[in-house]
Amino acid sequence: MKSPAAGHEIAVTGFEKLKDAAHMIAWLGRGDDIDAWVVRDAEAEILRQTPDAMVESVHLNSSPAIEAKALPLETDETKQVIDGVRVRFSLDMRIARGDATTWRLVSVLAYERDHITSQQAQQLKLDFNVVGGEQL
Repeated sequence: MKSPAAGHEIAVTGFEKLKDAAHMIAWLGRGDDIDAWVVRDAEAEILRQTPDAMVESVHLNSSPAIEAKALPLETDETKQVIDGVRVRFSLDMRIARGDATTWRLVSVLAYERDHITSQQAQQLKLDFNVVGGEQL
């Protein structure tokens, strides 16, 4: 996949794990090309924190963790409707820096969308955390 920010090629692997979860991830409202927007958002966060970095590869470590928030239907309180979803992607990334060092970073990229079915303003939040890493 081409880097949206720099135009170089990024090796993207492991995203076949999304197959069974795609219908739930769709509640985020980001579109069907999940690997593209996950890689784009992860790269943007890396570049925001380290402008001279270059993302060389992104690997999805496991199926995403998904939590849904449900509310009772107004017309039938015995039934519920999804009103929020949180999806966490565990990523293994290889990053080259401008100082000629290369790093392996383990990160969690989380999205949370609230008020999917209500009249309140919908919000999509993104949270990016590096949880481990090593210089290669």
